[in-house]
Amino acid sequence: MAGRYLWVSRFVRTFNGQERRFYRTFARPIESIDNNPLATMSAVTTNRRSNLSADLDSPSQPIQVNWSPGPTWLLRRDRIRNCLGKMPRGRLLEIGCGAGAMLTDFAAMQFDCHAVETSPVAARAARQRTADFANVEVHEAADESWSQAFDYVLAFEVLEHVEFDAAAVAQWVSWLKPGGHFLMSVPAHAKRWNASDQWAGHFRRYERQQLESLLTEAGLAIVTHECYGFPLSNLVQPLRARVHKKQLENGAPDQDDRQLGTDRSGVERTGQPRADRLLNSVPGRISVGLFCQLQRAFLNTELGNNYFVCAQKQ
Repeated sequence: MAGRYLWVSRFVRTFNGQERRFYRTFARPIESIDNNPLATMSAVTTNRRSNLSADLDSPSQPIQVNWSPGPTWLLRRDRIRNCLGKMPRGRLLEIGCGAGAMLTDFAAMQFDCHAVETSPVAARAARQRTADFANVEVHEAADESWSQAFDYVLAFEVLEHVEFDAAAVAQWVSWLKPGGHFLMSVPAHAKRWNASDQWAGHFRRYERQQLESLLTEAGLAIVTHECYGFPLSNLVQPLRARVHKKQLENGAPDQDDRQLGTDRSGVERTGQPRADRLLNSVPGRISVGLFCQLQRAFLNTELGNNYFVCAQKQ
């Protein structure tokens, strides 16, 4: 019982000056950190396909997207960093990197980073975000030379966007070196399907056994399988679903177009200005750090809204 609540003593020690790094990570203003992966990107609304296309007409201009890190993203980041931080550095490929926020983390951790992002807007945003890192390359399509080329292949909140998921996993695993690691996250529990899934262009949410069977059939051995996010993500998800439901009911453009949903899910996070202001505040940052610690007590339950998996190629 005492071990479960170790995070409480860590949190208290922050204010005694014994763990300054905790405060620096979670409490400093987001906008003051140029390359912090938690930094918000310039926010303008880009709901329509015409606006997304227009951004591509001026390749010399900095691209602007309406994306900022939400609570679930921050909770997922905590699990990813906890896992990758223990592993040797090597060649890494992130599939569907979106606006490139996690790429800055991986680059700062000294991985040799590659990413593939099929949305031209998101790919440009990712290149812009990682421009200061020499160890990052963003591609818009897979390369034939990738067979057994990477020590790590990562796919966070990607597989649910793919209709034929088994074929996708098989291809991704083929890019791993023997003994390489595959890290992924997906939405959990089919019964929790909501308007946010429809808005983002998802095909499904996963059950634990369904996901593990998919990975083992692709030649992977499960190393870690966590159900993360509880309790913060469970509180936030209904609020996000309400916003997305209203957008869909109000005739959001191409609401049945899954590809558009997939494209915008990586570069848009609309309708949450108050939540963004809260996350940018010192109390908000400290609270998120506390929830990152708290979720660790529930990773082996089914209470969270998302799965995080680390698997190794056999």
